[in-house]
Amino acid sequence: MSVKRGARSFIAAAICAGLVLSGCSSNDSIDEAATTSEVAEYVTIEHARGTDTYPVNPQNVVAVGTAVDNLLELGIKPAAVVQHRIDKNSPWREAKLDGVKVIDQTDFKTLPQEQIAAIEPDFIVGDYWTISEAHYKELSAIAPTLGGISDKGEGIGWESQLEALGKIFNKESEAKKAIEEDQKRFSDAKEKLPNLSGKTGVVSQFAQGSFGAVADPEDPGASFIYDLGMKFPDKLTDGSVPANNSGRVTLSPENVSYLAADFMVIYNRDGSIEEVENIPGYKDLPQVKADATLAGDSAVVAGLNNPTSLSRAWVLDKTMPTLEKVGK
Repeated sequence: MSVKRGARSFIAAAICAGLVLSGCSSNDSIDEAATTSEVAEYVTIEHARGTDTYPVNPQNVVAVGTAVDNLLELGIKPAAVVQHRIDKNSPWREAKLDGVKVIDQTDFKTLPQEQIAAIEPDFIVGDYWTISEAHYKELSAIAPTLGGISDKGEGIGWESQLEALGKIFNKESEAKKAIEEDQKRFSDAKEKLPNLSGKTGVVSQFAQGSFGAVADPEDPGASFIYDLGMKFPDKLTDGSVPANNSGRVTLSPENVSYLAADFMVIYNRDGSIEEVENIPGYKDLPQVKADATLAGDSAVVAGLNNPTSLSRAWVLDKTMPTLEKVGK
């Protein structure tokens, strides 16, 4: 609690100092400049869990989830990152985290608070999925904490948070540039592959005996497909299978035909891709028959499920040979 209390106390002191100056000085312009100088050391951000005041340019940052990528995009290396074993397979971060302390996360539901607190951070940043309401309350007792900016649609994703981090780190122009470069990257790909327009694509994983797939067109996990001019198959979006609160559908192996599309990325979270390929009906999917499926690469699916500018660029390069089979 001490870090956050300290930040708030400093803000209060800064405001009081400004009032004292205002009451004692005969030069109003000097008073205003002094007060603005103090207040400019902090920025207020409205986000999915509330509204908080953050120190500008924090120096001891702990990051988790896709927020790691957003910091790296801005040229900021955190003091420590919290990583699940799946996070460690993120090729787009290669060599970018050299020298950064890694705090291991044993499961997705809990965060190692004691190890995070030991870093004595002045700012903790995650994303909508890693910073739940409970995590937000717990971590805010350690330091000012930021997760997702909104709780629905594109506001859940990387762009909104990158803009917020741009304000916190005085890198708004860098954040804007990263977003514009990402948009151009996909615009160029659409121009290169005009026949992708109107085609269908699937982002799926096989786990615990069932297929999971992104089904909400407004979810960040859909952005790769839709930004290339494609869409999800109708059976994933028309209510044939109800989506969960995360915008995903779960399909039993008997309903594998619901995944029929022009393009697909898929991996088996619990075993080999051969296990998936041997499921009756899988090899009959049009995208499998047309060799328009990139199967077995967990990093590709992870980079699409919870995208960032870094992962999207890497995945686009990785999937381009497969996309060319569909879009040329």
